[in-house]
Amino acid sequence: PAMPTVPREPLRVFLRGILPLLDQNRDFRGYLITRAAIALGLLGHNFLTAAALERFNLPNAAIAPFTAALLASQAVADLVFGWLADRWGHKQVFELSTGIGLLALVLAIFAPTSDWFLLIFVLVGAAQAGYVLTGFTLVFSYSKPTERPAYIGLANIAIAPVAIIGPLTAGWLAEFAGYNMLFACLILVGLIGLAALHWRVVAPPAQSHAVKVDA
Repeated sequence: PAMPTVPREPLRVFLRGILPLLDQNRDFRGYLITRAAIALGLLGHNFLTAAALERFNLPNAAIAPFTAALLASQAVADLVFGWLADRWGHKQVFELSTGIGLLALVLAIFAPTSDWFLLIFVLVGAAQAGYVLTGFTLVFSYSKPTERPAYIGLANIAIAPVAIIGPLTAGWLAEFAGYNMLFACLILVGLIGLAALHWRVVAPPAQSHAVKVDA
């Protein structure tokens, strides 16, 4: 539906409204915190290929089937999770995809052969599809249509520290303690974020939208 034009406000006015907005919408604030923890936990996916190549002394050509498994899984999971989110809820699918992503890291720690990494990358593709599909859609559900630009901006700002500092810290830990220790630490962080999301964050109820069809 058409919305009235919102008058432009100075940047300083917008910035002053951030803290009151987060204080007023505590569930959205909790969601941002838990999503940042989950994003940090799933950061281990970026190191799976390097871990497999190093542990099993694989040639660089081994990356090709891993990539194929990831992309195929992601394409299928996009359809499945989209259908499931409409019927079950975006928060529930976000939790499911997070659990799948953390399971991939657990398997990476205990994988006895390189063949296991085909399954691991299938799980990674599914987890990434669910994270992108539902993680950002939930931002819309917390806001009114007129407030969405502010909520989208806050959601992107909240994830920025993880995107900037996370890979550097994870790379240092992998070099210092090894990939298995890195995966174990990130699994712990992801589980804390997942538990907090499930028990402490309330998702807004799904809204039904009436569609007018002209004859």
